[in-house]
Amino acid sequence: MVAGLDRTVQAQVLDLLAGEADQRKLVSALRLLAKWRSDLLGRALVGRSGDRVLSGPFRGMAYPVRASEGARNPRLIGSYEASLGPVIEEIVQAGYDRVIDVGSAEGYYAVGFALRMPGAHVMARDSDAKARAACAALAAANGVAARVDIAGEVAHADFEAQIMGRCLILCDIEGAEVELLNPEVAPSLRRADLLVEVH
Repeated sequence: MVAGLDRTVQAQVLDLLAGEADQRKLVSALRLLAKWRSDLLGRALVGRSGDRVLSGPFRGMAYPVRASEGARNPRLIGSYEASLGPVIEEIVQAGYDRVIDVGSAEGYYAVGFALRMPGAHVMARDSDAKARAACAALAAANGVAARVDIAGEVAHADFEAQIMGRCLILCDIEGAEVELLNPEVAPSLRRADLLVEVH
């Protein structure tokens, strides 16, 4: 399998570099090789340790899907965004009724919170259909599909309808957070706690 994959990647790299050399082609080839290496390491890690998260706040979570953003390996090892570990523990202890994960990707946080907070309803929101499908698979693999509501993009009106009880909003939407998380347009945001990715 690896030899076949190696030949496929080699052919793709040679195709990318065909013709006159330029920086764009080189960057594309290096990006492809980095993804191949990450996938190779991920398969080795799963072969050795299985597809469960090994440490961190979501230790034991089944993780049989690819990461939508970034590499799968840090998630499997339990070091993904490690600086958030203490914050995640505070969130779990706070006992939220609802978690709204905006930009949920494949569901690492949405499913992780559903596992750690069995009394919470989790809403996973992402604009990418492939990410939503991966999130559904991840929720099913962990037995929390009934408590993880998966849908597309979030608008201001959605907050007005969805924020209720003790609510946490986790938001990572690549710089669009300022526009979306506007309490002048969505006043219910004032009743929720926010954990926002800062770029």
